[in-house]
Amino acid sequence: MKKLVSAAALCCMLISGGTMAHADHGIISSQQAVAIAVKSVQQMTFKDFGFVVGKLDASWKELEAKQFSVVSIEEGFYIVSAVNSSKAEQVFFKIANNGQVLDVKPVNDF
Repeated sequence: MKKLVSAAALCCMLISGGTMAHADHGIISSQQAVAIAVKSVQQMTFKDFGFVVGKLDASWKELEAKQFSVVSIEEGFYIVSAVNSSKAEQVFFKIANNGQVLDVKPVNDF
């Protein structure tokens, strides 16, 4: 019983510690902003996250990191461009300095 209580306490500690660490990412670099945009594109091919662009079609899965670039560094956020040359489309990601994706818009809505 004593081991079970200790295991439960350890699990609670790990979970709460993980939550704290997850909530405060610190300031990201421009390379990390690009990596976040790459991951977001992958996720957005199977789910609509409520951004203007909605769910992206499967062709976006084929994008490589070289098709992403930081186009602007503002106070508090990065603007990252993703170009899907097979569809002649481009989207822009607004990524906060803490790594949160704030917005995703097509080029004509930017």
